[in-house]
Amino acid sequence: SLSDVKQCAKNSDADALDLESLELIPDQPKRGEPLQVRLKGQLRRTIDRPATVHVLVKLGRFIQLLKQDLDLCNEVGRVDLTCPLQQGPIVIDKKFDLPNEIPPGTYYVTADITDQEGGPVTCVQVAVKF
Repeated sequence: SLSDVKQCAKNSDADALDLESLELIPDQPKRGEPLQVRLKGQLRRTIDRPATVHVLVKLGRFIQLLKQDLDLCNEVGRVDLTCPLQQGPIVIDKKFDLPNEIPPGTYYVTADITDQEGGPVTCVQVAVKF
């Protein structure tokens, strides 16, 4: 599989996070194996509850598989960070266990993060081909 990671077109200097790098480890994810996502950047302002991760997963360009809102503070709690997330450098490292039964195709994942006031934190898009 091949993966492609990029920032969303709408990202700007108004975002709370200045994203320095976003890595998938391994960069060719495999079915049934863990996938690690590592995000590094600088927070321009403090992030607190109720910050939200808006997740959208599509198979190909048009088939929506999942649309879900996650509580950012709960999610970062699983990677040894706690809210409020203070202004300054931040590294988020998260592991996902990929299921064995992923059908072949190209999957597009968008994670759009908003802060406690609904303002933009950052948005990333990942394309993974299985």
